[in-house]
Amino acid sequence: MSIFDDIEGKFDDARNDHVINLRFKCKKRNNEAASGEFATLLSSLKLPDNPYIWDVKFAIWLALGIKTAPVRLNTEQSPILNRAFNNAADIPILRKKEGAALLANLGLPLNSTKKQLEQKIIDTISKNPMVFQDKTKSTSKLPLGTTGRILQFYQLLKGMSPDYIKNAVIDYENREGIIESYGASTGFDLKIGSKLFPPKAILGLAASNYLGEPILSSHFSGGKGSDCFRLFELFGYNIVDKYLAKARDELLIYSDYSRQSLHNIFDENTKFTAGSGKWGLQGIVRLNPSLNDYSFLVTLKGTNVYHDRLSEDGYLFWVSQLKQKLSDPMIKSFINFDHHKNSILLFVRPTEDDSYTFFGKVIFSRYDPKRSEPVNIYWELERKHFPNRVLEKFTGYLSEPIAGSSAPRLTPVEDDNKKPRKTIISTSKKQPKPKKVDWESKWLRQNEIGSRGESLILEFERQRLIDADCEYLANMIQHVAAVDDSAGYDILSFDHITGNPIQIEVKSTTGSLYSDFYITENEIKKSNEYGSSYWIYRVYNLEYKTGSKVRRIQAPFDEKLSIVPNTYKAQLI
Repeated sequence: MSIFDDIEGKFDDARNDHVINLRFKCKKRNNEAASGEFATLLSSLKLPDNPYIWDVKFAIWLALGIKTAPVRLNTEQSPILNRAFNNAADIPILRKKEGAALLANLGLPLNSTKKQLEQKIIDTISKNPMVFQDKTKSTSKLPLGTTGRILQFYQLLKGMSPDYIKNAVIDYENREGIIESYGASTGFDLKIGSKLFPPKAILGLAASNYLGEPILSSHFSGGKGSDCFRLFELFGYNIVDKYLAKARDELLIYSDYSRQSLHNIFDENTKFTAGSGKWGLQGIVRLNPSLNDYSFLVTLKGTNVYHDRLSEDGYLFWVSQLKQKLSDPMIKSFINFDHHKNSILLFVRPTEDDSYTFFGKVIFSRYDPKRSEPVNIYWELERKHFPNRVLEKFTGYLSEPIAGSSAPRLTPVEDDNKKPRKTIISTSKKQPKPKKVDWESKWLRQNEIGSRGESLILEFERQRLIDADCEYLANMIQHVAAVDDSAGYDILSFDHITGNPIQIEVKSTTGSLYSDFYITENEIKKSNEYGSSYWIYRVYNLEYKTGSKVRRIQAPFDEKLSIVPNTYKAQLI
């Protein structure tokens, strides 16, 4: 008797891949143990009575001898009998050309019949049983919580040497990425040099060696704010968003892109179809399936019924779909959007015949509580003052200012031969009179000043390189801070003589050249790492009427800046 209730196999044009769905027969009675042929399959794979869906898929994958790890789906993170429907449970194999890989490994053609596939799978599994631990009955000697997670995981590992991470990376590569209970990363990667690794798998291997017993994926959580990410931060490693890392590496601020070119950057493994699908048609594209990261693709004047507007002072007036209410989950997520945790990338074109211009990130500003179906939301661009070439492209399509005025000017650069007379970070002993501080207004004001300064330097650097007959370098300037605020600098530009890259950190003030400013530990670290290619551009007198000025200060900063620490990092013990 067949252990399969059904095997669906077909070529999927949309995914440009062979899709296989294995449906196992399994009874479900209050989550009791499997029975019959399905129980026989689990026994041959050395799996528990009610394993996770992922474990069954992974066990089959290894038993069939496939050397690449399958993709773990969100629907596979629960015991298989708990999700069984009509006495059957599905094991989908459909991403990253997994269907084609499965058939190729079995020596079967793409047009194989259900019977051929079933018999081949059964025969191969029977010859290659795999041994797996019971994830529902962990044998860990470490203290576990009610969810099966190791208690005090961070405390247990914070004394671990970073060498364990290095060895885990080597172990991961030697195993070709096939690690028991761990799959491919979903939203984030651990970046080491130019290589990317799944954070949980690497930490799991390191923790297993350090603690002396197997640490499974179910033993700890991943993602932003998790002990896993906190530990990598403690050890000095960089975690990058899989999708925003692509944006940082391949997107240039104020450059132009077609829908297909954006598809090729973010979803190169899927098929692009003009006029349909998320990159071919949609105006809102979710970048990261596990987070609230989006791309907005906006047309200012077209045949659609929406009337989005981009203002001269850097605000986007956005109109939702006609039937969306304030209670809609996506609208709620936009109104509660936290740009410190997530990102929305903005691409705008004047008309449907134009290419999209990348304007960087946007920040939620406000919404109209009286409007629904559609909802009206105002978004503030992080970089609100546009270079001349962008203004020329959008002539006649930008709306009146919403909350600002015209762009400032920048006067010629000064050199850095003179020392600043004051320290970077103020530690004055004089105690001011207590007064109430509007921290939100102060932060917004500082953010606006920073954005204006960076916009000025972007245009300044571009013009500097063009004047030096290096327009090809000017076109390669990147506004790094627009897509990665952890890089340790704001702008990637180039030396006009050598062509080598330079890293620019912009510090802006409406005050004088000698006003104090803040510099982070990461920025100091990066200045030491990049050496003389790292620059601080001090933009001062940032005013609209008289024009701003800038002094360029080249690393090392030992004899040019007086740096005084006045912030400390604390942690409960």
